[in-house]
Amino acid sequence: MKLHAYFRSSTSYRLRIALNLKGLDYDIVPVNIVKGEQRGAEFLSHNPFAGVPLLQAEGRDRAQSIAILEWLDEAYPERPLLPRDPEDRFTARELAYAIATDIHAINNLSALQYLKNELGQEQAAIDTWYRHWLTKTLVPVEARLA
Repeated sequence: MKLHAYFRSSTSYRLRIALNLKGLDYDIVPVNIVKGEQRGAEFLSHNPFAGVPLLQAEGRDRAQSIAILEWLDEAYPERPLLPRDPEDRFTARELAYAIATDIHAINNLSALQYLKNELGQEQAAIDTWYRHWLTKTLVPVEARLA
């Protein structure tokens, strides 16, 4: 398996954690998203979503971290990532989707660069945006975990 990833990407962290919990061997292929390497023709030929992570496994290119996590659990069920109890599984998914959709979707590098480069926002305004959405989601996440 090859995991195309950026070392500071939370979506890449998800996959590295899962692959290690499952005890699966993989090689890291660094992709510098700050330099825009994910938008190069070679990378796009494997992942038209132009993001990391990209997992190459069993002759296929797999994108989108949550979908990859689900595939890993189905393809390699020996060490499950999710708890057995349906309620606990629901809570795990609920928290994962909150992070993936309510935080990451609007606070990833691409979104933050858009605020700065396309909308002309100053860094202080971007930092305020980031803190607002991070807090708005992490407070209920922490409450759910309590």
